[in-house]
Amino acid sequence: MLVARLVQHQPVRYVFNALVGIGIAAVFALRSGRAEDAFLPSIFWNAGYFVLLAGSAVLRWPVVGFMIGSVTGDPTAWRANSDIVRLCSLLTWILAAPCLLRVAVYYPLWASHQAGWLGAAKLALGWPLQLGVLAVMLWVLSRNRTPLEQPASG
Repeated sequence: MLVARLVQHQPVRYVFNALVGIGIAAVFALRSGRAEDAFLPSIFWNAGYFVLLAGSAVLRWPVVGFMIGSVTGDPTAWRANSDIVRLCSLLTWILAAPCLLRVAVYYPLWASHQAGWLGAAKLALGWPLQLGVLAVMLWVLSRNRTPLEQPASG
């Protein structure tokens, strides 16, 4: 892949990012001698992301609000509107759901030493699931119920 990227004059950082991920997974598997342990970093990663996203929504400082704030230039202005906080919380929960689903699927497969099924689950619960989640988020935003401040009439 590195050679193909170089020949096509495309960025190679994605190849190196993939190699780092594969290297971390390989360390886990090589240390234990169990192929399914290559999936432990993914289980930990998804559990950590779920805790971060869910925790931010529970505390009413949802991560999606900070994403909006980074685009608008004011990282916390969205907090002034409780409807936007509620919408950002909902969107954050939607974003957190696949992380919880992955842990709920991966962990039992890991515990029962099902490396092959873990690989299949990782494919099925990767990009296809994430694209589905983004579609749900877009659907929520497209319902014309996005709380925006009304312009003052005068």
